Amino acid sequence: LTRHESDDLATTIADINTWSNNYMAEVLFKELGLAPGKPATWERAAPRITARLSSLGVEARELRVVNGSGLYRGTLISPRAMTQLLAAMARDPKLGPIFRASLARPGRQGTLSTRLNGLATRDRVWAKTGTLDEVVSLSGYIETSGGHPLAFAILINEATPQRTATLRKAIDRLVSALSRL
Repeated sequence: LTRHESDDLATTIADINTWSNNYMAEVLFKELGLAPGKPATWERAAPRITARLSSLGVEARELRVVNGSGLYRGTLISPRAMTQLLAAMARDPKLGPIFRASLARPGRQGTLSTRLNGLATRDRVWAKTGTLDEVVSLSGYIETSGGHPLAFAILINEATPQRTATLRKAIDRLVSALSRL
């Protein structure tokens, strides 16, 4: 038949995070539900991911994993749990730098290309956006003006499509203020 070599995992994750590629996130998530002699399933992937997050110190009671893209209201995570995950990733000497490099950057290609372009944030923010009709979020890392790394997670529920632009501006003002610490 045919064979297609895909990009390596780091490149795939960078594409997912920089561009917020939900289809790729779902495919990768489902692949984590692969079992010997059985097809990959979301049902096997979800508890595996939950267990891995728990092993990183993320409190299982503060999240519910259903899918890989976060586009479904069944998947939930608290800002505290997201920050715990970001902090755990930053502490990992092997995966931390790869993960951080996968995140969108202000003024560069990706979901932050037109956001956070001020001097205080342009070269000091790495983040992942999130948007649903009723949710607006930004989570990632800031290098503060004092040179300190900071993990952050801002999740706003009960948003409306009409308020999304205003909420993003408010999030960006908060991230800018945090960067000046």
